[in-house]
Amino acid sequence: MKIAVVVQGRFHALELMQGLIAAGHDATLFINYPALALERMGLPAKYVRSFTLHGVLSRLLRGQKYEPFLSKLFGWWAARAVRKQRWDLIHVFSTAAEEMLRARPGRGEVIDVMRGCSHIRTQDQLVTDEAARVGAPMGRPYEWTMQREEREYALADRVVALSRFAWQSFIDQGTPKEKVLCLPLAAELPLFAGAPADIAARAARIRAGGRLRLLFVGSVSYRKGA
Repeated sequence: MKIAVVVQGRFHALELMQGLIAAGHDATLFINYPALALERMGLPAKYVRSFTLHGVLSRLLRGQKYEPFLSKLFGWWAARAVRKQRWDLIHVFSTAAEEMLRARPGRGEVIDVMRGCSHIRTQDQLVTDEAARVGAPMGRPYEWTMQREEREYALADRVVALSRFAWQSFIDQGTPKEKVLCLPLAAELPLFAGAPADIAARAARIRAGGRLRLLFVGSVSYRKGA
């Protein structure tokens, strides 16, 4: 298949592209990361179309005031860039899709909107409830963003959810069941395991009374935990 993957930011688009190419698909990534940076991460530049200026602006202009401008700018660029070729499937991450959906190439392609979380109204309600429960402020989606995403869900041929919980949230919010596709993410678990010799040495040390030493790299939040 000839597939366009469109995302502002990165999320799991790099790994998705690597999987599509390995499976023999003709895939191109439309993104606001520099192609050379992605090449260092393992995706050859020939598979990438970059709107690097948008990536720079999105790091300089932050907050609710600039989100409409940045989302519309990337959506406009992506819609124009994608129209230059024919595609079997256009897989767009949410908030980047409205302009493309309204200016469809009209060549029989399927346009998916990929939502990396639950339905945005469900997400907002969960965050609101949790903030009230713990008595601490939490970042909620902007109303402008929620309305934009809901328009994208309505215009898309399919909405792609990444878990059964997220899939159910779309059904609960009124999206037709047949329109929502549950496509869970995968992980190569061996990449997260130590070498057998290291594991054996560690186990021997702990059995001999040595301490269990833990390193945590990340963040802790009310919404996601550790």
